[in-house]
Amino acid sequence: MNIKFLFLRFLLVDNTKKVLSWFEAGGKKSRAEYAQLWAESISKPAEVEEILKTLIKYGLVRGKNNRYSITQEGRDFLKYLGWRRQTSDVRGKTSAGRKQK
Repeated sequence: MNIKFLFLRFLLVDNTKKVLSWFEAGGKKSRAEYAQLWAESISKPAEVEEILKTLIKYGLVRGKNNRYSITQEGRDFLKYLGWRRQTSDVRGKTSAGRKQK
């Protein structure tokens, strides 16, 4: 059992998990691309910024030269959650779904 993943499962809100899934599907993104796309789905600008900071803080996303991408730990966390990658539209509005049992 991964204690960190168990903790994050309850700590992270759904929007944070959706953003992580979006990073998995979309590859490297700039902070501006991220903010622009998610501002359409998340009404509070402060929440958009806090989500990225949280993903970085817990090692699920990394940033280098203003480009952000999911880490292997981020991929492992999505797998732990049972989320799978789905095709998303350009705005990132389609999120990952749960695996069917």
